Amino acid sequence: MELLSLYIGRLLALLPPLNRTHNTTNTQLLSLPLTLIYPSHIKHMDPDYVIAADGDIILVVGEPPRANEHPPTPCPVVHLKVRSSVLRSASRVFNAMLGPNWCEGQTLATRKSSTPLKVLLPEDDPGVMQIICRALHHPNEIPQEDLNAEEILSIAIHADKYLITGALKVATGHWLDAWLKPSIDEPWIDNRSMTEKGHMLVSALLFGENWKFLQVARTLILNHTERYRWKLTEDELIAQFLPAHAIGTC
Repeated sequence: MELLSLYIGRLLALLPPLNRTHNTTNTQLLSLPLTLIYPSHIKHMDPDYVIAADGDIILVVGEPPRANEHPPTPCPVVHLKVRSSVLRSASRVFNAMLGPNWCEGQTLATRKSSTPLKVLLPEDDPGVMQIICRALHHPNEIPQEDLNAEEILSIAIHADKYLITGALKVATGHWLDAWLKPSIDEPWIDNRSMTEKGHMLVSALLFGENWKFLQVARTLILNHTERYRWKLTEDELIAQFLPAHAIGTC
């Protein structure tokens, strides 16, 4: 028990406050490989998805496979019809992008056509952006409650990139609680992998969920005897967001 308290205390001390303080910038987030954070359920998405029938913009998310790419990128291009006002109120990044100082915002403000403006987001994950936009437009409906650790991490990375974690607070609480439920009910027999728990540590960190970070750390400590440092830092996403000194020499 003393060992458990020591590790959790060390992890808690290294947690940032609820605002972003880690060293990964939005530019670095743009360069993350989609293949590492590509949720499997996205393959069956409708390429034209209406989230807001009266939306004034269409997010064109994803990038078509390149002809010379082997194997081709599995990420489809999806069109999400949304309201710019919702995105701008939820995200400082979208507020700037759709504001008067960017070409998208200028076009949106001066256009005479009623046709929604297309905004290209080639570096983003279509399924993740669909989930995020649904959660923002319909906060009383929590989309995709059965997400796995990799999918939750993908949402966390995109939410952090667009500085939108605060607006997703209710939805992220549901997603994290659903994943954590088996660990809370029977923490000593949680047989999910250390990598999965590492993904959830990073997700809780990016979402600013300090207590849930501790809960994931607890089940990690109770269920694994391997050396955390080497096992966790060999995963590119965990290593990029979770400081190595937070794992220590254990």
